[in-house]
Amino acid sequence: MLHNDYPIESKLRKETIIVTVKHELEKDLQENEEICPNCKGTGLNIHDNVYGISNNKNVIGIRKPLFPYKNPSLGFCQHCYNGVLKKCSKCGKLKTRNEQYCSCGHDRYIQEQKQIEKNNLAWENVKKIKYNTDEYLTYDFEMLYIEQFDKFVKVDYDDSEVYDLLSDYNFDFSDDKLDIKDLHIYATTELKINIDAYSMVMQACEDLHEDAFDSISNTDISILQDMINDWIEKQLNTTSYVPNYKVGIIFE
Repeated sequence: MLHNDYPIESKLRKETIIVTVKHELEKDLQENEEICPNCKGTGLNIHDNVYGISNNKNVIGIRKPLFPYKNPSLGFCQHCYNGVLKKCSKCGKLKTRNEQYCSCGHDRYIQEQKQIEKNNLAWENVKKIKYNTDEYLTYDFEMLYIEQFDKFVKVDYDDSEVYDLLSDYNFDFSDDKLDIKDLHIYATTELKINIDAYSMVMQACEDLHEDAFDSISNTDISILQDMINDWIEKQLNTTSYVPNYKVGIIFE
């Protein structure tokens, strides 16, 4: 940070501030928590807050750093939360506040297993429809979502893409092969651009005189809505899909 309104270096002075804190912090730590070695459990560190002065010129032959001055202050420790770090339950490594998982991979594995259990429970309790039955065809699904692969597949004509993905997976992970019945395949909800002319006109009139919106007839707003709908129908590449976790699709 550069300050243009600071005095030249010859007028700078240094003052020392002595910070003394006499207080005991008694922390309740869980089994996987340890005191942060950087701040010693205080949750605080000294931050230098460096700065430079734009009108300070370098002495010939001596080049100063861009930010040679500092105004130290106490701030939150950047390594932990409240003076406490979590440690890996397997290797015991302390994780900084920026590390969600330990580098040994154990934490990530445990989290993935918990998510798999959660997904399996949800799949057991969801309403299920058999693929290509009369009930299925009444929904007219264009896309389905395969949870294990985190992929959307197009099924408006046939189911070949589903089996192609399964075949590719079993080829890449031969030690953990899946059957079509193992897949959690969900229906999807189609999303399209939705623009409401009434709300749009109301917002456009907010900064106008108080009777501006009332002066616009419902007929005119309907005409605008029809124009917007015609424009939306031309935006074919904007249609999107999201998983519908209330309906499962069974392949046999």
